[in-house]
Amino acid sequence: MTSQFFLGLEMLDFPVRLNLMKPGAFFLPLILFLPSAAETCISNLSATQTEYTKYLLHWTNVCPAGTQLFFITPVHLFVALASPEQVTEGVRSPNTKLTVRVKDNASGLFYSSVTFTAWAAPPALFGESPFERVDPRDISLEWTSGSSNGFINPEGTVYEIQVSSSPSFVIPFTQTFSAGETTPYRTSVGCLTPETTYYARVRAVNLSGVPTDFLYLGSTVTLAATLPPTTFSWGESRWGLSLSPGEMSDADTVLFNETPLLTPLQGSVLPEKIVSANTKLQGGRDARRNPLPNGLVEILANHACPSQLEAHLDYSADLTYRFTSSEGSVDVDSEGTMVKENTLSFYRLDPEAGVWNKIPSQVKNGQVTATVKELGTLAVMGQEDVSLQDLRVSPNPFHQGTDTHITFANLSERATVKIFTPAGREVRRLEEADGDGLMLWDGRNSSGDAVEPGVYVYRVESPGSERQGKVMVLR
Repeated sequence: MTSQFFLGLEMLDFPVRLNLMKPGAFFLPLILFLPSAAETCISNLSATQTEYTKYLLHWTNVCPAGTQLFFITPVHLFVALASPEQVTEGVRSPNTKLTVRVKDNASGLFYSSVTFTAWAAPPALFGESPFERVDPRDISLEWTSGSSNGFINPEGTVYEIQVSSSPSFVIPFTQTFSAGETTPYRTSVGCLTPETTYYARVRAVNLSGVPTDFLYLGSTVTLAATLPPTTFSWGESRWGLSLSPGEMSDADTVLFNETPLLTPLQGSVLPEKIVSANTKLQGGRDARRNPLPNGLVEILANHACPSQLEAHLDYSADLTYRFTSSEGSVDVDSEGTMVKENTLSFYRLDPEAGVWNKIPSQVKNGQVTATVKELGTLAVMGQEDVSLQDLRVSPNPFHQGTDTHITFANLSERATVKIFTPAGREVRRLEEADGDGLMLWDGRNSSGDAVEPGVYVYRVESPGSERQGKVMVLR
C-alpha cells in the first residue's frame, strides 16, 4: 500500500486538520499533535522566505516512488509529488507564527515539523505627508501597515522609527512603536534641535526580530524655538525664582510643590526625611528654629530632553521669599510663636544625610533673598525669640583633664559670648554664626593656650538681651 503524508499548517498555536471526505469537501476540528518516534521518509523539514507574501518549504525525501505529500492550510489544499523536495505556499497573515507538520495518513503518526514566523508586511505611506505635526523640538510621524494587496500586520507588530539630521542616518534617534488595531499609526520623536532639517524612516519587525526594509518617509525642518521664561512666581507671589538666560530650553519647565509632606515630587521617602531633618534641627531645646507659614516647598527643574527632574542648576539663580513682620518679629503659628525677622534664612534639605543645610541669605524690606545653584526641598526658617531666658551652660565646673568643651545652648542668632577673668580682663570671645543656637568654649584663651584653673565670668550678648554668669575651671 502506498504511504501518504500530510503537512498541516498551524497559525497562532491553533492546529487544524483537513479531512478529505471527498474532493473539495473538508472540515476543521481542533486536534492535539503528539510527537512520535516512528520512522519516516521525510526529514530535514525547513521553511525560508525571500518575500513577505510567500514561504518555501524544503525537505529531504527518501520516500518510495509514487508517495504523495499533502499540505493542509486554513484556506485551501494542494498536493505535490514528493520528488521535487520543495514547495512554495502563500502567506495569509504576515508576522504570524506558523507550524508545519508531516503526517503518515495510514498510521496517523506525525513525524517532521517546522515552526517559523512569517515576515512582517513592510509599512506604507499614508496621506499626502508623513509629517503629521512639526514643532521646534519634536515631530509627529504617521504611516500605515501593509498595502492594497491586503497584507496587513496584526495588532502588536513592532515598528522601528529612525530620525536623523543626516540623510545617511548617521547616529539616528531610534525608537520603537507597538501597533494598535487601526491605522494610520502615529508616534512622536522628541529632543530635536530647532530650525534643523531631519530625515525619517520606518520599518516593521516580526515576532522573531526579522525587520523589513526601511520605508523612507522624507524630510522636514523643525520650527524656530521661542525664548523660555526666566522669572517665576508662586504661592500668591510669596516665592520667586529668577533664572539666568540659557538655563532652560523652551521645552523645559519649573515645578513648584507647596505640599512636599503630602505629595512629594522626589519620592515617597521624602516626607520621612523632612521629619527626620526637623527633629535634628530642633535638637530638643538646644536650638529652636521654626519654618514660616507656607515656607516649606519643593522647587525642581523639569527637563524635557531627557525627561527628568533636576535640582542642580548650571548657572546661579536668585531665590526670594516675601513675608510680613511686626516690630521685627514674624508669626509662625496660631499659638503666638514668633521668630526674629533678622534671623530668617533659606535652608535646603540634604536627603542623603537627612539634615537641613543653611543657605547664606539676606533679609531686607520684607524679603529673604539668596543666590543658589541648587534647588530641591527648600524651607524658610527663623530663630525663635527666646531672649536668652533658657540659656544653659554645661558642664559647670569644667574639668580640663576630662572635658573637651563648655556648651552654651539656647542662644539666639548672632549672639556673642565673652569670657572674663574676675578682674574683668577678656580672655576669649565667641560669636554664634551658623544659626544652630550653640557655641562651644574649649577652655582656651584667644592665643590658644589653656586658661589657668579658677572662676571665670561669662557674658552672653544678643540684640535686645544680655545674660551673665560664672563658670569654674578645674584641672
